Amino acid sequence: MSCTVSVSVDGFRATFPVFTQEVYPDTVVSAYLGNAQNYVSNINYGRLRDTAREYAIYLMTAHLLTLKDRIEQSGSGFIGYETSARVDNVSVSLAPPLSRNELERWFELSGYGLELRALLMTRACVPFWIKAQ
Repeated sequence: MSCTVSVSVDGFRATFPVFTQEVYPDTVVSAYLGNAQNYVSNINYGRLRDTAREYAIYLMTAHLLTLKDRIEQSGSGFIGYETSARVDNVSVSLAPPLSRNELERWFELSGYGLELRALLMTRACVPFWIKAQ
């Protein structure tokens, strides 16, 4: 077992092919891959090891890129849950998930974040979420 896991732009693209070179240049993916390691360390220790740790870093990268896109599309710098939408005579409202704290809410802003949260929770030997005060 190595002391660190190796991640790469090519590995990220192989895992998540939706993040194409045309839309997400290598320099952007590389920057977000580096930033993702501020959240999920590449040090290979604990219960999150080897391919699971690599996948967690890739999930965090995808989550951060998705949030970047949503922030840019919002035009306001804010993102959140859609609570209603209307097309012609059809209206749909969605209630936001019940989050225990802001960190959980942040993970819930993308499907990648939800998957990462599930991965981290299943790999933790005890619940590691800090309860909101």
